[in-house]
Amino acid sequence: MRECWAIGWLMLLVAGCGDDDVAARCGDGFCNGGESCDTCAIDCAPCPDPVCGDGRCNGTEGCWSCPADCGDCPDPVCGDGACENPEDCRTCAADCGDCPVACGDGVCDPTEDCAGCASDCGPCPICGDGVCNGDDDCTSCPGDCGTCPPVSCGDGACTGTEDCRNCPGDCGVCMVTGDGVLRVVSVEPVAQLTGEPSFNSTGSVNVYGTDLGSMFVHGDDRLYFLFGDTFGAPGHPDTSGDWRSNVMSWSTDLDPRDGITFGGWIADGGGRARALVEGDHAPNDGSGEVTKIPTCGWSDGERMYLWFMSVRRWGDPGRWDVNFAEIATSDDDGATWARSGVQWPSTSNFIQVATLEYGLERWFLGIPAGRFGGVKAARVDPAAVLDREAYEYRAGGTWVDLEAAAAEVVPGPVGELSVVWNRYVNRWLMTYLNEPAGRIELREATDPAGPWSEPWELVSSLGHPGLYGAFLSPRLLEDYGRVVYFVMSQWGPYNTFLMKATLERHEGLAP
Repeated sequence: MRECWAIGWLMLLVAGCGDDDVAARCGDGFCNGGESCDTCAIDCAPCPDPVCGDGRCNGTEGCWSCPADCGDCPDPVCGDGACENPEDCRTCAADCGDCPVACGDGVCDPTEDCAGCASDCGPCPICGDGVCNGDDDCTSCPGDCGTCPPVSCGDGACTGTEDCRNCPGDCGVCMVTGDGVLRVVSVEPVAQLTGEPSFNSTGSVNVYGTDLGSMFVHGDDRLYFLFGDTFGAPGHPDTSGDWRSNVMSWSTDLDPRDGITFGGWIADGGGRARALVEGDHAPNDGSGEVTKIPTCGWSDGERMYLWFMSVRRWGDPGRWDVNFAEIATSDDDGATWARSGVQWPSTSNFIQVATLEYGLERWFLGIPAGRFGGVKAARVDPAAVLDREAYEYRAGGTWVDLEAAAAEVVPGPVGELSVVWNRYVNRWLMTYLNEPAGRIELREATDPAGPWSEPWELVSSLGHPGLYGAFLSPRLLEDYGRVVYFVMSQWGPYNTFLMKATLERHEGLAP
């Protein structure tokens, strides 16, 4: 009997030890049982700082900050009830809620109008402003809309007070010529072009984050897009892998009103967008080449050309050092690229360029490394673009062989520039980033060598934080150039967006 009693107490004591939880022992000075640095730091000492790559998903590590330890984050799904990066109120209201209405955010929301928020919705129509819109008509505002058609309008004869303005059916359509930009009427976002989610869902080619998007036409009227540093999920340079220095897509969708659908990418055998001319990806300490950034591309009908800069070190915002700029070529529609060895040194004003055809020559408008220099002009016979000695540079109304003698045609600060001819305003248009002012600006000129006008503001960083790049194409227009589309980048989401600007011109009848 005593033996049974003793055994019973022994079993009770053993059972009691087995039921003891961690919290009951934490603080007794012994790191034992189920205790660990995570559950009882006082007994087991604080956990070491998490180290990404040690095989343990702990501390502040997660799938976004350390996929090597914690695994890849699942792709966000709009409608699953969780507002996950890169979802936001504009791309997924179902998860993130409706965006707050804010005057000055660059979007004319349903509850806003021209009276309450002209900065988003544009100014209200005013009789006498030279634009026939809103409630203006030939009766209430003939100064803007023209005189009303005479009673005889429609009889097939241009008689009496009828003319091309008040009776085009009888007198024919007026020949109107643009005479420069009067004002920028409005600027609106159209669609996000790259990333996830986006108009093109580019995660299918492992493009979750990219920037730039300068354009050129080649071959069977395809529009090619040159993108800069490109990353896999989640997409931002600070947190993502699968880094490629440059990639390229193409499209035959030349109706930009609802966005641009990409038709394909220069890709590897697995369907992943691959680098055209890969960078070395050296450390960002000035010891080598960090990356190769495409600044411009063009085609002579058979061969593609790519102007890129070799970045040595990224510095403060808007400032970076380069090794050189160089031209690469492709003779198989972009599938493979060869470096030409034709280079401009790190001190050149043609590290980043926009290009155009003018007369029988190819012109380049260039800026130095970074976003604070001014624009200079160069020209060359198209057949000699790979002969650096054949280039001439604009200097005080003449052309010279020496780049060092070139004069600025647009003062700085200018970053990521683009230039096209616009027949609606009968002018060359230039877009670029003004880094200190935090806005994308527009200038016009009758000649690409200048003089260029004072700038108009297109987009402000107040409504689009981290904006840069504003790349134009003569293919992305509406109403003969009255509406101009451009590709803009934003650093925060680190992706590209299609924007549209509506212009109003000074008008005059052609002689």
